[in-house]
Parts: sequence; structure tokens; C-alpha cells
Amino acid sequence: MKNNSALIAGGELIEAISDNLLLGDYGLLKDIPVFGTILGAANVYSTLKSRMFEKKIHAFLYEFNAEELSKFKKIINKKTDEDLGFEVLNVIDNVDKINQVQMIARATKQYVRSLEVGENPKNIFDHNIHVIKNLDNYLISGMHAIYSGQASIRISYVDQALFNLGLVNQKNEPALAAATSYPALSFVASVNGEDFYKSIIVGE
Repeated sequence: MKNNSALIAGGELIEAISDNLLLGDYGLLKDIPVFGTILGAANVYSTLKSRMFEKKIHAFLYEFNAEELSKFKKIINKKTDEDLGFEVLNVIDNVDKINQVQMIARATKQYVRSLEVGENPKNIFDHNIHVIKNLDNYLISGMHAIYSGQASIRISYVDQALFNLGLVNQKNEPALAAATSYPALSFVASVNGEDFYKSIIVGE
């Protein structure tokens, strides 16, 4: 169950990740007029960015229950995996949409489960994160069109982009006997794409 206990545990998680961050003291710079003006504008931007980041962190945490979050914290507290927390926070900070943040959480949970059973599919996690960062609403709609089982309009450039991300397979359509052009290309569902759709996009 996703509730406030996850957010409380999440606060501890963020604290664990940020323990080693070095924060600069800009007090002296504020006394210099030019820098003071720049820093004033930067503070407004920083406040807005911080609020958006907070919303994204909440979206991330709500995908976890308290037990899952505890396991994630345990993983990132290990010396061998200490960079994972920084990596996840950095990715969250650099995506624009809440649904991307939710997908990051699902990919992270999937990776943590693998680590728990002695596997370390970091290449799969890295690929999932790469895909998530590149998914926009058009591509997500394309994934729904292919994998939801519901009839929907397909757009060729979207299919091509999904192929480039490894989410569909390419298929050569046989050319007609009298045709002088090359065989047409089409794109079809793939096992990897379906798994990504169900586990990361939909969250089954």
C-alpha cells in the first residue's frame, strides 16, 4: 500500500543519498551587487525548480510501499551500490514529466529486486533509464497502440523512434513481383517492448 509511511521512509532515503553532498556558502557573494542580483534571480529559479523537484520526488516515492523503499535504502547504503541513489535522483531531476518519474521508480524497483536475488543487470537498468528519458507523449501513445491490444492509429515516425529505442522489431514486407522499389518496412511488437510496456509504462 502506498501511503505516508512511504514518504516518511523516503525522507530518510533522500537524507541517506545526500549525506556526502558538499554545499557551498554563497553568503559573501550576496554582498557584491552584480552577484547579488544574479543570485537573487537564481534563488527564484531555484525555488521553482525545488518545488517541481519535490513534486517529482513525491511521485517517485508513491510508487513504493514502505518495504520496497526500505530495500532500496538498504541497497544504496552498500558501498558497491552507493552511486545508485545519486544516479536515480539525477535522472528524476532531468526528466520533465511525472509519468517519466513513475517509470523511473518502476525501473528502480525492478533493478532492486534483481540485486536482492544476486543478479546485477545494470545494463538492463541503464537501458530502461535511457528509454524513459527519451519517451515523450507521442512515443508513449505509440506503445499503447502496439501493446494495449486496442485498435489505434499507428504513425510511422513514432514506430521508427520506438525501433531506435529497442521497443519494437523491424519487419521487411515482401515486394510485389513487378515492383521496382525496395521492400517496405514495417514495425511489429517485440518481447522486450511488451515487457517494458507492462512492467515500466503500465506498472503491472
